[in-house]
Amino acid sequence: MKQELIKNLPNYTPFEIDNSFSRRQKLININGIDIHFPYEIYDNQKKYMEQVIRLLNNRISINRTNIAALESPTGTGKTLCLLCSTLAWMNEMRRQKKFGGKIIYTSRTHSQISQIMHELRKTCYKPRTAVLSSRDHSCVNQNIRKNISGNILNIKCRKNCVKCPYYNGVLSDKRERNNMLDIEELFKNGKEQTFCPFYQQIEIAKSYSDIVFMPYNYIFDENINNIMEIDISNDIIIIDEDHNIRRIC
Repeated sequence: MKQELIKNLPNYTPFEIDNSFSRRQKLININGIDIHFPYEIYDNQKKYMEQVIRLLNNRISINRTNIAALESPTGTGKTLCLLCSTLAWMNEMRRQKKFGGKIIYTSRTHSQISQIMHELRKTCYKPRTAVLSSRDHSCVNQNIRKNISGNILNIKCRKNCVKCPYYNGVLSDKRERNNMLDIEELFKNGKEQTFCPFYQQIEIAKSYSDIVFMPYNYIFDENINNIMEIDISNDIIIIDEDHNIRRIC
């Protein structure tokens, strides 16, 4: 599959914004970045987004990697603040040809990632998304995955993928893919439309995605990183709900 994938080249193309939807949302300008937000913006949310934009602007102005640890109580809209501010910043920087990377949005579990994607759908931003998951979650070929999982499933998949109709469905699939589907929806579509969500999402993540969702151990675990071929060198990395990140590291 590696030979079939497009290399991770700079992407300066702004993604789609639903203009009719954006007019019904709140608009705030932070350091020259117009941010659309689906709800009334409270002071703590504004301060949170100000820190995110300041961090990202430093990346451009002083040309170095910046790291921040931001904390906000449960129920204060932290995920929406992260999504709206980073997506708005990325789109503006792409228009100015100053940023050609993407957003890597990570959390602890696949269920948390699904919740984050549902939050994204509340916004007017329509980025091209990819969701990376293990074959345990995304292999739709019942003949291969029957009664096996983990490394055994990985090995069997690699041995049989050339003749797998779902794998070959990815290679011939030319449909538009920025529809922000979560893992369960991708699995259902893969079975119905004969494509492999596992390999399709890797292809999308490497080629033309704007934001990629994955569990954060995919970044820190070298074996998983190599399988997924994840390159984060030019990207914005968000680690959401990082309560056990120390143990993972």
